[in-house]
Amino acid sequence: MQLANIEARLERLTDALLDNVIDQDTFTARREKLLLDKMRIEERLQEEATSVNEPARVQRFLELIKNLADNYISANSDEKREIIQIAISNRTVHGKYVCVEPSDWLRKAEIAIAGLIGAPYRPTSRRLPEVQIRKYEALLAAKHAHDEWRRELRQRQILN
Repeated sequence: MQLANIEARLERLTDALLDNVIDQDTFTARREKLLLDKMRIEERLQEEATSVNEPARVQRFLELIKNLADNYISANSDEKREIIQIAISNRTVHGKYVCVEPSDWLRKAEIAIAGLIGAPYRPTSRRLPEVQIRKYEALLAAKHAHDEWRRELRQRQILN
């Protein structure tokens, strides 16, 4: 439905240009914005379609998060730079000290993983499946937040 709405807006925009209602610069700017929106929606739909039932992909994501420090140590300089860009959102320098904060998606994943790795539950607990489902959903939310962040980063690189 959103894609159809964007297509209709593109058609109306083209009609406005042909009728000389808007100038070429305005047309170009609005068209680029609509095309970026269309691309973002298409990517999101494609990712949702492919990531719905991919436990192996989620497991790989979790392994990478759990071993983030080890991956950083064994990485080359370009990979280290990428890990820092992905895992750290706010980087500030005060004199000779560097202050960093983890990205929001990494915080969400840390909270979800902490719940999964915590103390074992009693085997008679009735809440065990419910808790596991909530933690799994929290991990998926962290992964989706990470994917969204990566998509925004790619779009910034495209625009620059």
